[in-house]
Amino acid sequence: MKYFVYLISIFLSLFFFSCKRKSEKITHDPQAKLSFSQSVLVFDTIFSSVGSITQRLWVYNDNSHALKISNIRLARLYNSSYTITINGQEELETSDYEIFGKDSLLILVKVLINPKNLSLPYLVSDSIVFTTNGNIQDVDLIAYGQDANFYTNTTVACNTTWTNIKPYVLSGNVTVPIGCTLTIDKGTRVRFHQGAKLIVEGTLITQGAKDSIVTFRHDNLSSYYNDVPGQWGGILFKSTSTNNIISYTEIKNATSGITMKEVVDGDTIPELILENSVLKNCSKNGITTTATDFYAVNSLLDNCVDYVFNASSGGNYYFDFCTLANYSYDFFRDSSIARFSNQDAGLSNPLLTRFRTSILWGDKTDEVVLNDNGTSGFTVTANYSIVKSNSLGTTIISNNSFNQDPLFTNESNKNFTLQTSSPAINTGIALPSIPLDLIGFTRDANPDKGCYEK
Repeated sequence: MKYFVYLISIFLSLFFFSCKRKSEKITHDPQAKLSFSQSVLVFDTIFSSVGSITQRLWVYNDNSHALKISNIRLARLYNSSYTITINGQEELETSDYEIFGKDSLLILVKVLINPKNLSLPYLVSDSIVFTTNGNIQDVDLIAYGQDANFYTNTTVACNTTWTNIKPYVLSGNVTVPIGCTLTIDKGTRVRFHQGAKLIVEGTLITQGAKDSIVTFRHDNLSSYYNDVPGQWGGILFKSTSTNNIISYTEIKNATSGITMKEVVDGDTIPELILENSVLKNCSKNGITTTATDFYAVNSLLDNCVDYVFNASSGGNYYFDFCTLANYSYDFFRDSSIARFSNQDAGLSNPLLTRFRTSILWGDKTDEVVLNDNGTSGFTVTANYSIVKSNSLGTTIISNNSFNQDPLFTNESNKNFTLQTSSPAINTGIALPSIPLDLIGFTRDANPDKGCYEK
């Protein structure tokens, strides 16, 4: 009887094994190997102590039979800066993982780099090693780490200078206190975590140079996020803030790039001068002002979901050799490029706006919104400029190519230099105090309109 049961057991085992599909039967053939979606997994430069985005690695079994991977591990194990996640489990090593024939396995890979107190980026490498049927295969992992100065929800010391030796990463709001100045040297990189702001109660001075600009951007250095709006909070100038200068600086990918609160001081001296600078890719307004004084020269403001420039409750706003441009290639926009109002939320003041030798252009029918309460004082003028608007009226437009396409080189690629046939060429007025354009070209006796000289 026992012998009979034994024979039946063997028979059933053989029967069930023979009923397995071919793709479920494990092969031990050493010629059967894995293949991978990538042989090298490369991460963009990553700030030390700040984790990377997650990369995906697909592991394929192209064989008709199943394969048992006897071991999957990070080559450096506990000394690795990388982590791998397999089937929801984050681990350094796993064993005996089966992949059916013509099936695949997804591995998620991240990297967190420890600081090394170095000014230049440094290589951080490892590999994922797979052992299958005696074969050893691997996928290389490569990242570059960048040390930085980190600030979180703090106030900077009075009269501080940030240098260009290492980037500054703000993971929370950082404040410049009343009566103090934060000076930022040329070439300095300021990076912000999601929602973080630079709050200026005192004075901000950026001292960029033509070939060494200051940059304000998000802290996610993956190229995927290079032009995605709304990744940090922006720069907020409080009512106590005066004498600010932003020079040769790029501000990009913020929610609201610059916000200026009310300053009622009875003069027209700018609380902020924006010169030779670029502000772009904002998920709300590029610049928002409330009853203050602002001067922009040789600057490009573009690609914002809402207004590129929104002046509320009055104030004094001057633009010389500037280009304000907005198109709907990257997103739907309902707002015009610029709005000027002398009354908002119960606060009213006289408003004076002047464009000289500038361009204000986009793909909406009218790119200017005017809100005049009729009593507080309201003046908007444009001289030697191109303005796309039906609301301004020719009485406040002089010597302009009114509503005439400036013919940008390639607005879909955000190239706002001018084509050779542009009506903006040689039709501006010379301003002796502004001899160079945004990128350092010398303006001639009959300069071009906008921030670029052809």
